[in-house]
Amino acid sequence: YGGKRFFGWATFGSGVVTLLIPYAAMFSYSAVISIRVILGLLQGVTLPAVLVVWSQWAPPLERQKLINLSLSGSTFGIILTYPSVSIMCHMDKEGWGYIFYISGAVTITWCVLWYYYVHDTPSKHPRITQLEKAYIHNCLRHNMPLKETHITPWLEMMSSPPIWAYILTHMASTFQLYGLMSYMTIYLQDVHYFSKTE
Repeated sequence: YGGKRFFGWATFGSGVVTLLIPYAAMFSYSAVISIRVILGLLQGVTLPAVLVVWSQWAPPLERQKLINLSLSGSTFGIILTYPSVSIMCHMDKEGWGYIFYISGAVTITWCVLWYYYVHDTPSKHPRITQLEKAYIHNCLRHNMPLKETHITPWLEMMSSPPIWAYILTHMASTFQLYGLMSYMTIYLQDVHYFSKTE
């Protein structure tokens, strides 16, 4: 299975599970927490899957730029979602449920587009030219078959200061991102005295 399927099915599953959150909230907190755990497990495979797709498509000199561009979609989604959430919550007392219905529906719709437009490799893509396929194939060095198997140097990797610098930087970045996502509205209300609709 390629990255397209893993990413597509994980994202589709995330959309379906998101649609279930308002229903789970009618039963209990533990049902919502269970769904959030499932959502986290589904989302856990998306980053590696996206990297697999780009490893088959992006020439090495363009790869990082394209990965960053595709990953910026989550930040853009947060920027769009916060004001939308505020508006939906003020529509009526059941408005909070719309957040999950709309997010889930948009996610599922996005998956349909993903399956139509994205393919695991250039050779499987029906809508690009032979010239484009040849360019991508020639740029990708890893298309050469490996003559020997390599053993992953786990001990050396885990004792490498640059690896730990990356891990700690990523943890700090992720911590602040989710902190902002979770507490930004509270911060704006309690510190800057913004109303929920501002």
